Amino acid sequence: QADDYRGVPAITNFTWMPARNMCLVVKVDQAEAFAPVATFGRWVILAGGIALLVVAGIGVGLARTITRPVRALQAGAARFGRGELDVRLPETAGDELGALAREFNIMAAALSREQTLLRHRLERMYALSSDLICAAGFDGYLKEVNPAFERVLGFRQDEMMMSPFIEFVHPDDRAATQAVVATLADGQTLAAFENRYRCKDGSWKWLLWNASSDPREQLIFAMAHDVTERKEADTKLKKTLADVERSNKELEQFAYVASHDLQEPLRMVSSYTQLLAKRFEGQLDRDAQDFIGYAVDGANRMQRLIQDLLMYSRVTTRGRPYELVDLHQVLGEAVANLQAAISESGALVSNGDLPALIADRTQLVQVFQNLIGNAIKFHKEVEPPRVHISARRDGEEWIISVKDNGIGIDPKHFSRLFVIFQRLHGPQQYPGTGIGLALCQRIVARHGGRIWVESAPGQGSEFLFTLKA
Repeated sequence: QADDYRGVPAITNFTWMPARNMCLVVKVDQAEAFAPVATFGRWVILAGGIALLVVAGIGVGLARTITRPVRALQAGAARFGRGELDVRLPETAGDELGALAREFNIMAAALSREQTLLRHRLERMYALSSDLICAAGFDGYLKEVNPAFERVLGFRQDEMMMSPFIEFVHPDDRAATQAVVATLADGQTLAAFENRYRCKDGSWKWLLWNASSDPREQLIFAMAHDVTERKEADTKLKKTLADVERSNKELEQFAYVASHDLQEPLRMVSSYTQLLAKRFEGQLDRDAQDFIGYAVDGANRMQRLIQDLLMYSRVTTRGRPYELVDLHQVLGEAVANLQAAISESGALVSNGDLPALIADRTQLVQVFQNLIGNAIKFHKEVEPPRVHISARRDGEEWIISVKDNGIGIDPKHFSRLFVIFQRLHGPQQYPGTGIGLALCQRIVARHGGRIWVESAPGQGSEFLFTLKA
């Protein structure tokens, strides 16, 4: 390649001919030589460009065909996630995306039906609930109330929402209620409180509230239960307890009077009657001596009744502090106190393993002494008394048994056994005032237990009582 004489690029070729002593030169312009190639190149480029445009068009069409339903599915899922359960996707038949869209629509329809059913159920529960349900704004007004407000308080729903809810609260409860509302508005999530709400007839209802707040919506959601009957019952119970306490104090005062003021005249009657019997000994006939004996016996018996009543009244007021006591030692002390009666009757008192527990030692001695004393007193004439004391654990308590081989008790009399001054036998047959078992019951009750009897005529008796373990 070289430029010709004109300075135009050309393609040349030459050969030397020795025979003729000449050089043959062939030349053609480069432009002319490459013109077909350039033309072909332009056609190739044009064809390639057209092919690229066609491919790009097909690609764009395919991309749109694929991405459009994907984007629609993505947008529908986003709306569905925001709670728009009525959203539905266009269904394209015959491909996987169409099948996915159909399944999505089926799921959305099912969830929409379930939400509608749940909403209806909640609305029915909301309307039928006996509890008061409401939504109150941080501005102090009720925004929504259920029909229970009208059933309980008498106000229509619109009447409840016309005034600040604090105006319906009892004046004595407003400060506490506003304090709770303030804590809920400040971000506390849950609160429980009681207050009195005014009814349309002017009366007041005690309501027990459970409330939670939603700072985003500036709302307090609350539910209240009418506890008026419980509150009134508590008030009556407190009054009853106050009356019982006052009665106990009066009983204690009476016992004090009985122990001091009443016993002195009885001692005088008994003493002077006995002086008369001694002074006129041998001068009085048999009837006069019997009359004096009756008077002395009556005075002494009256004195014992007063002393027993005093002991009964002081079970709760004069009881000693509880301490750890070993029932073996308690039983031993009771048996020692009964030693004269045991020796006289030939009684045998035995026992099994007994626990140690927290109790009033002196009062438990009285319980064992009364129960064992009764077993000795009411024994059969044909055999000496046999008394056995045992204990068994039953959950959180001990059951103590005092079993004898005595005359037994008819079950029809069980209800009278633990009533004060109730006797199944006359004082001539079996001495006593009839207060022993009543005293046992009062002591056991003070210790949080119970006492009962299992018996039959002629079969002996088993008295059982419980003590906390």
